[in-house]
Amino acid sequence: MNKRIFTLMAAAMLLGAPMSNLTFAANPDAVEYSTIASSKKLANGVKFYLKATGGFADVEETEIDGTKYQTKTANNVADVNDAALFEIRNFSKTAAGITFELWVNGKKFAYDQSGKAKTLFTADQETIAFSNITVASVGSIGTAVFSSYKAYTKSETYNADDLNANLSGKGFSFQFPNAVSAPEKNPFANQMVAVDASDVNAVWSAAPASGVYFAVANDAGKKLLDGVTADELKAATFVVLNPNSNFGITSLIADDGEGYDFTTIKGEDLKAANLKKEGEIAYNNAVYTVEEKDQLGALGQYTISMSNVRVKGDDNKNIATVNVGAYSLTGGGLKTYITTKSNTANLSLAQTTGNTWVKASDLLKADDAAIYNIYFMGTQPETPAEADASYYGKYLVATYATTTVPSAFGQAALAPAKVDLKSATAQWYISSVAEQGNVTFANLETTETFSCQLYKTDKAGIYETRGISHDGTEFVKLTPSTGINAFLTLADSQMKQGAELIFNGTGNVTVEKVYMSLVDENRPVTSDITDDKFIPSNDPDASFVWKFEKASSVKNKIEYAYFSDNEQKSKEIDTLAIQSYYLVYEKNGVKYGLKKATDYSLVKLNDGDVKADVWSQFAFKKNADGHYAMIEVVKAGAEYAYTDVVKAGIEGLYVDTSTSDFATAKIGDDSQYSHITVSFFNLGESLEATPRHATLDSEEGAISMKLNKGMLEGIIAAEGLTFWLDTADSKADMPTFYISKGIATEEAPETKAAEPAALRNFLYFAKDSSYYWNEDKANYVTDRNYYLVGTNDDVKAIFRPAALVGLDTIKTSINNNTVLVSKEAKEDVCLAGVENFKFYITKAGNGYRVVPSADQTKFLYNLNGKLGFTSDEASALVVTVGAGDPTSNDSIEAESSISVISGNGTITVQGAAGKKVVISNILGKVVAETVLTSDNATISVPAGIVAVAVDGEEAVKAVVK
Repeated sequence: MNKRIFTLMAAAMLLGAPMSNLTFAANPDAVEYSTIASSKKLANGVKFYLKATGGFADVEETEIDGTKYQTKTANNVADVNDAALFEIRNFSKTAAGITFELWVNGKKFAYDQSGKAKTLFTADQETIAFSNITVASVGSIGTAVFSSYKAYTKSETYNADDLNANLSGKGFSFQFPNAVSAPEKNPFANQMVAVDASDVNAVWSAAPASGVYFAVANDAGKKLLDGVTADELKAATFVVLNPNSNFGITSLIADDGEGYDFTTIKGEDLKAANLKKEGEIAYNNAVYTVEEKDQLGALGQYTISMSNVRVKGDDNKNIATVNVGAYSLTGGGLKTYITTKSNTANLSLAQTTGNTWVKASDLLKADDAAIYNIYFMGTQPETPAEADASYYGKYLVATYATTTVPSAFGQAALAPAKVDLKSATAQWYISSVAEQGNVTFANLETTETFSCQLYKTDKAGIYETRGISHDGTEFVKLTPSTGINAFLTLADSQMKQGAELIFNGTGNVTVEKVYMSLVDENRPVTSDITDDKFIPSNDPDASFVWKFEKASSVKNKIEYAYFSDNEQKSKEIDTLAIQSYYLVYEKNGVKYGLKKATDYSLVKLNDGDVKADVWSQFAFKKNADGHYAMIEVVKAGAEYAYTDVVKAGIEGLYVDTSTSDFATAKIGDDSQYSHITVSFFNLGESLEATPRHATLDSEEGAISMKLNKGMLEGIIAAEGLTFWLDTADSKADMPTFYISKGIATEEAPETKAAEPAALRNFLYFAKDSSYYWNEDKANYVTDRNYYLVGTNDDVKAIFRPAALVGLDTIKTSINNNTVLVSKEAKEDVCLAGVENFKFYITKAGNGYRVVPSADQTKFLYNLNGKLGFTSDEASALVVTVGAGDPTSNDSIEAESSISVISGNGTITVQGAAGKKVVISNILGKVVAETVLTSDNATISVPAGIVAVAVDGEEAVKAVVK
């Protein structure tokens, strides 16, 4: 066993909250409270197990009169580790007697009395030594709920490994902070290490003994941690009971081993018997037993005892058992001694730290819940391997069940990059603060609880909780949480817009994004699309567009502690509302909804149908990376409840690559393609899908560009440029645009057949340039040149020289190699990534926002005069789309939808496929005449001023360089 004193992990086990990924080990025994603390008063925060002849009481969740409570199970359980841990809340004492509520794992306990929930109870005694708990009833004896049940706690005896693990091998010490006055001398105040008594006595050939020796934690003492030899034992210094020194306290009996002092001697002077003249002391006087007798009510208080000690000098009289603690001479505390006593009455027990326990006033708010993010501190690991195993620098978060741990919530320590501090799983509220710094935390989302003992330090918000993890992390920082962002909540305006679901792959995957595509296995989609099935597709054009409609809404009830009028109080409130949604498609006035039970297909809503009966409803739980887990909400009772959404083994939708189909898996498994983006196409009303010249101005300045170290960066300037906004997919529900600026080129086509497309600088979303697979390194690499200075992950908005050679194909240069970029990669033909050249231009107030087609969660914005892309919508650059000046752009545009653009030795005509074009010089001589075969035709012409005439259009002039 390797349990740590004051461990958060052990306390969590005590409260029945399994701690996945946080290592602890413990094997405490159940002890009847009346045998160790019979006079302990019932009060708020008092915790206990309940045991009768048939075993320990356990609970289950039951709905009573429409509300879910914890209720007693029909059968008891044999193991205390499987039993319910009860906590008293809202305790009250009046002339009529005592009343209180019982809570289990942060949830209210109730007794079902004829269909009514009874939540107020009383006991047959005001102390922990009660035998019966009944329903509180005015003027009569209430119904017995726990008849002939006794209160139990847990007790544990610590071995050498347990004690040494407390401070990661650096040693431990004992203080006595509950003493009436400070002792003049504390022989246990210096750092010590524990050595197993059986190992020591075996080396010395002494009689076997159970317990530990306390060796001073100097160099000689620490060597004993690595093994015990005779020479090392002789060199070490031990803390021992001194048979030659008794304090002479009148009320203590020396012949019974009471009132003795302690001293330190070398190991070579420990012998089988006391011999005063030789300075020798018996082995038994150096052997201690350390017990934590009440882990629920006195966590961190240790009873130190010694067996068969030899006192009265050389008489070597064996005394059965003595206890070690702080004893005050009088009630006034005139003098306090660390001494021995045959029992623990009036003896202050040992602790491993001073009296710096937190109090309720240190942590609780005056009128609201105290909610914190819990951050592990301590000693920074020295190597990457140590960092992987360490909790240092990580946050405590609640976790959901996995395939390997299928039915219980857990907790884990995660790096900040993997934690959303606004997620309810990373937020912990305080449900109670009991005596001696015992704090009970509950997770805001899962409501699972754990208790730990916190000690104040000299730094605000940082608390000591020794042995909080196996790696020696001894401190936590509690940071007040601000805001909750746990589940998807849509505004009414958003629900009017179409949205697609994108299933994101993580790590080294062949396909990064997968979409929901509607197909029928046997026929095309017809006017009646009932039962048409959804399958995964890597084609974004096949992505199905949904409308969201509100379904059920549930709220979590919590009871938090607060501090008002100099006392701790509690209040129950609703918090963390979760809205679920129907995914709806409307065609020809008929509505269809997604149904999971029908293999993810559409189900028609007929007249008289109730949506909840025919459609599935889904909640979207936010992940740390900003994506969502998609959870079907199925009610277990008559009404939808919070626990229908938040339960340990809840499953989310993902793409099963083995079957190429949609499936569900436990969200705790974090399955591939389970991170879903809810992407709203119309981030607002789109700019009209018409090609045009335009300036892009804003209150912060105009969009322009500037060469910086070989990269053409987007910037904010006093005077902007005129750009060509070309529709990339004008017929789409939400059109995208190519945003470019014409540039001059000295290249001239060798033949008419080899005419190049007009070379332009295209706005480019440089995500694929900032992070990409490097074949030489056989790994992903990050190029920080593509990130905005002063940010961690905001890529620059750059302009890349390229030529549009098709509606979805661009020719550009990468590493001095000319390549084609299209929607999908084709071996030896083209690369994927044309979406990085496309942008939505959507309405925002009196202007527009620019959003990359490749990542609709990013927005063009300005940071210190440089343009980049941010996920913070509030920082988006709002631009006005001006008319622009074509001549400043080396281009001419006809008033119709046909565009004429001049270049270096070229004229490009757009939007005139199938029409005849005639180009003449200023003398009227025809220099080019052809029938256009594409909507983006480039024609070679001599330099100078030319007239361009297209069938059915007025001729326009253009200047050709």
